Amino acid sequence: MYTKSNSNNIEKAIHFIEQNYIEQITLDEISRECGMSKYHFTRTFKNITGTTFRKHHNKIKIEASKKLLETQDLNITEICYTVGFNDASYFSRIFRKFEGISPNSYKKKVTALSTTNNYFKKKQSYPFFEQQSTSI
Repeated sequence: MYTKSNSNNIEKAIHFIEQNYIEQITLDEISRECGMSKYHFTRTFKNITGTTFRKHHNKIKIEASKKLLETQDLNITEICYTVGFNDASYFSRIFRKFEGISPNSYKKKVTALSTTNNYFKKKQSYPFFEQQSTSI
């Protein structure tokens, strides 16, 4: 049964996870934060969100890592530790599970797209490129 109190507790848990995703949040800690037993918390979290607490926590970490892969010049291990994973192999496995590709492949894909987009932006800002290319 979903009560307003249960919904508020899960909303509180989600907010807590988003604010502390870098930390190693345990089930005991998050359930205590919400004032629920860990068994009741686990069942309620899954029923309300459709996923487990751990999967949600990992999803938040993977989303943060994607932003870093897109915007920072950090290697995969640095990103792994920055978002709160303690093992690069585990990070890569979880990343692949969520995204369908490795973090390294994701970074290469993002870099290639960025390079292509920059090329077209430059080309648009210099209209004489189009004039020259049509006359060739």
